[in-house]
Amino acid sequence: MGRWKLLDNLRRSLSAPSALVALLIGWLLPISAAAIWTASILLVIALPPLLPAIAGMVPHRAGVSLRSHLRTLRGDLALGLVQSAFLAHQAWLMVDAVARTLFRLFIRRRHLLEWVTEAQSNDETQFDSRRLTLQIAASVGSGGVAAFLLYFLTQGGWPIAVALVALWALSPLIAR
Repeated sequence: MGRWKLLDNLRRSLSAPSALVALLIGWLLPISAAAIWTASILLVIALPPLLPAIAGMVPHRAGVSLRSHLRTLRGDLALGLVQSAFLAHQAWLMVDAVARTLFRLFIRRRHLLEWVTEAQSNDETQFDSRRLTLQIAASVGSGGVAAFLLYFLTQGGWPIAVALVALWALSPLIAR
């Protein structure tokens, strides 16, 4: 059972980076193929967070006002769509975690059990403007580099990529 858990953790750790790489590769295709590729990858990314909203289309209880139901449905849809905006950030976090783990395992051989629990991370929820500024700068920089490379390397798929790259560049502001 332990090995299956490890494999599942590895699968979850590599899903965001592989989706990001798949999108970047898809944008190198001609525009019609890039559009189909992007739509299918975005569907795979956005569908799991949107399932609660889809399942909640029909109210489960009697007596719920239409206004209240639509407000809840709108919130679920917005949450599902906003989570797609953080794909680049999630990919960065996962690649960083995997790289740190591999470095500790095979090179440094120290701090192998260093990790932070969810409870500890919740204790550190104070706002840090320097950290937000650094995240915004990194997001805008990576979005700019991606847009620049896609403009010069693609066969016409860059117009499709512009919206997502802009969304990823603005993701720290969306999170804030």
